[in-house]
Formats: sequence, structure tokens, C-alpha cells
Amino acid sequence: MRHQLPLYSLVARSSLIARSSLIARAALTLLVVALAVAGLVGCANVPSGTAVAPGDTIATPPDPEAWRSQQVYAVAALPFEILGKVGMPRGSANLRWRQQGERFDLRFWGPFGAGVATLEGDPTWVRFVRGDVRREGDPGAILADELGWRVPVAALAWWVRGLPAPDQAVEALSFDGGRIRGLRQSGWTVAIERYAQQADGGALPEKVTAVGSGGRFTLVIQSWQKGEADPAAEPSESEPSVAEPPVADLPVAEPARPIPSEFPP
Repeated sequence: MRHQLPLYSLVARSSLIARSSLIARAALTLLVVALAVAGLVGCANVPSGTAVAPGDTIATPPDPEAWRSQQVYAVAALPFEILGKVGMPRGSANLRWRQQGERFDLRFWGPFGAGVATLEGDPTWVRFVRGDVRREGDPGAILADELGWRVPVAALAWWVRGLPAPDQAVEALSFDGGRIRGLRQSGWTVAIERYAQQADGGALPEKVTAVGSGGRFTLVIQSWQKGEADPAAEPSESEPSVAEPPVADLPVAEPARPIPSEFPP
């Protein structure tokens, strides 16, 4: 059974209004959080736990108040900048990712031994530059052709904050306390393997692993910066990289399989 969270459909329908005013965005955040908790707590007939099993739908959060607080914190973590490393079947790369609303600016360096690459745009259009290669157009097609990364671009900015994408149906959702442990959405099985404590006392994902019809990837996040980033602070190819993600050990995507309690180290 597929289940659409009222929270995220409301966010999707209200996105244009929210962007017009910081006050409206804050009010919308509080409203959708309240609706989310009401909707999830009402699903008493679904299992709770940390694994997403075949046939499961939306698990009841074992700590609804902590989940409500986590949603407020994660939704507010925008704009953001993260530094880390991404691993894909074709190889791995250091990553600097800046996100503001739907617009993103990704910078890969050392990708697959091929120097620096940049990708900027939104879920409908991007510009890609790597050396003499310059392309503009559909994000999914360009990522797949140039980097071998077949991912649902619009969902990534939500998954990386430990939230399901608001405009796509959620098939299954599991919790560990007040945080999402795993989800299944749009043919992808996503595990939030680790969260990292932030300086302000909140927590955001530190390691995200996903397998799906488009392939698989691991994202290891070294640092989070919330709020406006410094445009002059550009990473260099000589910056130290973070630990290599274990992409080669990820299981082959099988939509019917549960999220394992632990991925291979």
C-alpha cells in the first residue's frame, strides 16, 4: 500500500507562497510539522522499528515529540552547504554542495581522477562544466552521462536532511527514536546510517546510503553549514578528502528487500 504524507503534499502545494516571505515560511513549517505528527501518530496499525520490510507502510515514530522537533530542525536547515565525499559505481569524488531553495551548486573535485566538475541549476535545468566539456539541459540525463550518477535530483536535498521528498509518494518509513532511519520512495531505498551532532545542539545526517533502479550511492558528510555560504570560500583540489565511502560493498538494488539494520562497513 502506498501512502502519501499530508505533510509533504502540503509543503509541495505551498512552496511558491513560502518562498515569498520568511515569515510565511516559518509559519508554514510549524503548520506542516503539526500535521505530520498528527498523521503519523494516527497510523497505529503499522509496525515501528528501524527496518523497512516488504509490505510495510509508514511506521509510527516511537518518540513523536522528538520527531516533531527533528522535522522543525531539518526543514529549517536551508539554505545549507555541505562538504564531504560521494561514492558511485563509477568511482568517488570530494563534494561541496550548496543548496538554496530548489537551486543547487555542486562542485566535485578529484572525481574519478578527472579533475574539477561543477553542476549548478535546479531540478529542471542545469549547467555542467568539466574542463572543456560544457553542457546545459536535463539534470538527470547530464548526471548520468557525465558522472554515471542516476539519482532523483529533486529528492536529494530532502534525503540529505533526513526527510522524504514532499512531492513524491512514500512507500515505507522507519524511525530510530525521533529520527528517520530509513525510507523507500520513488523506487529508491534510502538509509540514514549515521547522524552527526551540530554545534547548535541539533543533528543532521552524516552518512546516507541509497540503492534503487538508477544505481547506488553513498554520501559521507564531513561538515554542515546552515545559512548563507561565503561565495569566496571555494574548495581546492588539494584539500584533504574525507573517508572513502564503501560503494563497492553496497547491495544490488532490489526494491522488495528491506533496508538492512546495518550496511557493510
